[in-house]
Amino acid sequence: MSEDRLQEIKYRGTQVIYGDPGM
Repeated sequence: MSEDRLQEIKYRGTQVIYGDPGM
């Protein structure tokens, strides 16, 4: 398991929770 991949998933989950303001 790569920590990089885990961080990416965590970051993605946070973006979804926050509602991606970039969209």
